[in-house]
Amino acid sequence: MFFIQKNHQRYLSIAVLIGISAVSVAQQGSLDEPSLAAASMPPVDCVVSPHKVIDLSSPVPGVVENLLAERSDYVDENQVVATLASRVEQASVALAKKRAEIEAEVYLEQINLDFAERQQKRIDMLYDTDAVSYQNKDDADREVELSTWKLQQARDLVSVRKLELNRAYQQLEQKTVRSPISGFVVQTFKAQGEYVEDQPVVRIAQLDPLKVDAIVPIDMFGDVEVGMVAKVRLETLSLPTQDATVTIVDKMGDAASGTFGVRLSLPNPENKIPAGLKCDLNFLPVENIADVDSEVEQMDSNVHSNQKETPATEASDIAPALAQQTMVEGNHNRESFAALSP
Repeated sequence: MFFIQKNHQRYLSIAVLIGISAVSVAQQGSLDEPSLAAASMPPVDCVVSPHKVIDLSSPVPGVVENLLAERSDYVDENQVVATLASRVEQASVALAKKRAEIEAEVYLEQINLDFAERQQKRIDMLYDTDAVSYQNKDDADREVELSTWKLQQARDLVSVRKLELNRAYQQLEQKTVRSPISGFVVQTFKAQGEYVEDQPVVRIAQLDPLKVDAIVPIDMFGDVEVGMVAKVRLETLSLPTQDATVTIVDKMGDAASGTFGVRLSLPNPENKIPAGLKCDLNFLPVENIADVDSEVEQMDSNVHSNQKETPATEASDIAPALAQQTMVEGNHNRESFAALSP
């Protein structure tokens, strides 16, 4: 009996060691989803939608000359989507540009000013010798002052013409429809040759990041804060759970449904997640996220330290020998137990 009890204790010790090893291997991988779900709040329903949806139109009426984007095309920010007929505006730019280059008036008034200043010096010299009257001196001074202001007027006209050229460029730019965001063309409302006045030309949706709107029970008000992380599970796609960050928490609830709204931002850099999907999410409290991060860092450090203490070659040499020894001892114990049994 003593021999059987001793073997039983040995088997129990081996089982405990195997269980500890299994737990260590599981911890060295990553935290499983059930553990995260246990530490999180109850799941809530949500909807994934585009971050922005705009109906892009033209600031001025006109006829569509070129439509440069079609449905499902990706457009970058500030990319030209359409152009309107702009022959009149182009002619206005050419005229304003030519007027802005005129500087003859400035040179002309500069010549008049130089002549008036020389004439003033001669009159002053003659006036000092009483060769001319004070009236002649006063006329010379007046001519210099008038020439000075005429030169300034000519310079001001050059500046005004440059401003007029800039206005002509802006009027021409209004005939170009550019996208204010980066996204996909969802729908086109106008075609080439159609007149645009108050109607949009195209509809563009920005899909990075995505917007996640959740309806949360009023009992969770105060537990959900801006900056919290949530695990988002999409219902119709076989994609892993996604991390979204809370950006907006409504300060007023809905008395009829007993809920309040929460908005999250879901990164979608490769546009793999389409908008318009149903989902459900779990909010992770901030303290749980910190505990998970610290636990993962601790396990990573333990794994690295164990790898330094036990080289891979040594572990591969010990494992077969240990398995063989365990099998031999097991067979021996079974034979001894069978011999003692009646």
